[in-house]
Amino acid sequence: MRCGLNILLFVFFLLGINSFGQKPIFIYYDNKKLKNEIIFISKKKVMIKEYSVTGKISSIMSGKFINDSIPKITDGKVTFYNEKGITIRKGVIKNGNYHRRLTTYLTNGTKAYYTYNNGVFNGPCLLRYENGKIKCRGSYKNNKKIGTWEEFYSNGVLKSKGRYSGKEKVIEYSQQVEDSLKKISQVEPIVFPYILSYKEGEWVYYDENGKLIATEWYNSDGNITKNKPNYIEK
Repeated sequence: MRCGLNILLFVFFLLGINSFGQKPIFIYYDNKKLKNEIIFISKKKVMIKEYSVTGKISSIMSGKFINDSIPKITDGKVTFYNEKGITIRKGVIKNGNYHRRLTTYLTNGTKAYYTYNNGVFNGPCLLRYENGKIKCRGSYKNNKKIGTWEEFYSNGVLKSKGRYSGKEKVIEYSQQVEDSLKKISQVEPIVFPYILSYKEGEWVYYDENGKLIATEWYNSDGNITKNKPNYIEK
């Protein structure tokens, strides 16, 4: 009986069919190199491997899926790799969106991250320079900056610190700015609105040596009510 089971499993292996009869799906680039490998783990779970045009693994996703013509993962985990096979990003997917912490791994081993709630920025955020030094840190609520934020120079010195109110406004580019972009690029630019988060209360600013250069105060509408230069270069 055991011998017969082993033979059956061997046949499944040769045919590339899993235990419930679903064959893997292979998708290729135009140059005939493998682009995606879709492996069905069970009737409800799938693993999707994506390869770069050079044949290196670039990402692995696994979890629950919807069975379109090509399965799409709705809830699960995803890991991204660079050309050397080193993990560069890792996160969780919920309802097809990033959920909870999306971590980025820098070449020197340090980590940066955003926190999501079903595709929306919600929670702590920490970004770094390539040298591993912190670039900025703070929090989001419903895609808006809120609470205390700090920004740093690439040498690790504090650049600015203050609070965001959680309010924001959309600033559309003027026609003058659009015309300037056209002159620079020589093509029709893709113009996006600029999202301005409202600052509130006291904000302090420093130079790269850590000297305080200015202090500003903002009201709840993000307007400066008072500013004070603290350091003048002699």
